[in-house]
Amino acid sequence: MIRQYQEAAWIRSEKPKVTVLMPVYNGEKYLEEAVNSILNQTFIDFELLIVDDGSTDGSAAIIQAYDDPRIRPVRNEKNLNLAATLNRGIAMARGEYIARMDCDDLSLPERLRRQVSFMDENPACGLCATNAVAVNTAGEILFPLFAEETAVPLEWALIWENPIAHPTVMLRKNVLLDFALKYNEIPSEDYDLWCRLVLRAKISRLPEVLLHYRYHPDSSFNIEKKRHLLQAVASSRDLAYALTRREVPAFHGALTVFPKAMGEPSKVYDSGAVEEWLELLLAKSRETFAWDGLSYRYAKEDCRRLLARIAAG
Repeated sequence: MIRQYQEAAWIRSEKPKVTVLMPVYNGEKYLEEAVNSILNQTFIDFELLIVDDGSTDGSAAIIQAYDDPRIRPVRNEKNLNLAATLNRGIAMARGEYIARMDCDDLSLPERLRRQVSFMDENPACGLCATNAVAVNTAGEILFPLFAEETAVPLEWALIWENPIAHPTVMLRKNVLLDFALKYNEIPSEDYDLWCRLVLRAKISRLPEVLLHYRYHPDSSFNIEKKRHLLQAVASSRDLAYALTRREVPAFHGALTVFPKAMGEPSKVYDSGAVEEWLELLLAKSRETFAWDGLSYRYAKEDCRRLLARIAAG
C-alpha cells in the first residue's frame, strides 16, 4: 500500500491518465462508499476530482477527512447545479480521459482499467460506457440497467432511447475541447450531450457490469420525469435533423421510448410515411457513422420493431 501511495503521489504532481469527476451536493449518506470504490480501483493512474456544489450537510467534512494525494477537492462558492458543476470539472480535469462518477454509486474495482484499455485500443472512440446494475438504498441488487446486449448499433439506438448510463461514462477530453462540447443546463443534460457527441466521435458500451447505480424513487429525474422526457424527445429530434438535414416529422417522437415512459396515449400514423422517413434516416446514419454491412443490417432489421411500435398505436 505504501508503494501504491508513492506512485499516486507522483501521479498527482504530473499528468494523470484519468480524471474521475465526481460532483457532490448533499451526498453525505453514500459519499464515503463512492469515494472508496474509486480509491480501490486496480488502475491507479488517476486523480479524483471532487467538486462540492455548495453542500449544506456533512459532505465537505467527509471529503476533507481524506488524506490521499489522488483526491483533488474543489468547492463551488455557491450552488451551480449539476451541468455547470460538471462543466467546471471538465475545464479543471488534467487527465486524458474523464470518468464520470456520482457520489452515491459504486464503481467495481476493474472499471477504470477496463475502460482505459478500451479507449487506448480504440482512438476514434470518444465515449465508452459500461453496463451497470441498479441497487437500492441498502445496496441490494435490483435489476440490470441493460437487460440484454443487442447487435443494433449504439448510434442507432441513441436516436430512440438513452442506451448510455451517465455515471458509467468515460470521455476523451480532447473530443470535448476540440468540438466545444459541454453539458447544457437543461433536463436530461447527459442524453443531450450524447446526441451531440455521437456526431463527432465513436461511442461504445462495454457489456460488463462495472458499476452499481443507486436507484432513488425520489430522485430529481423521477420527481420531474415529464420535463426530462420532453427534453429527451427534443434532443432526439435534434439528432435526427442533424443526420437528415430535413424537417423531422411529427411522428418521430412516437418512435422513441419517451412518450410511453410519460404515459401518453399512443396515436396511429401513416405507416408508409414512417417507413419512407426511416429509410432516409437509415441511409444518412450509415453514411455518417460509417457502418459496416453487418451493423447496417441490424439497424435495418430494427426498423421493423420501430414500425411495429407505430402500427400498435
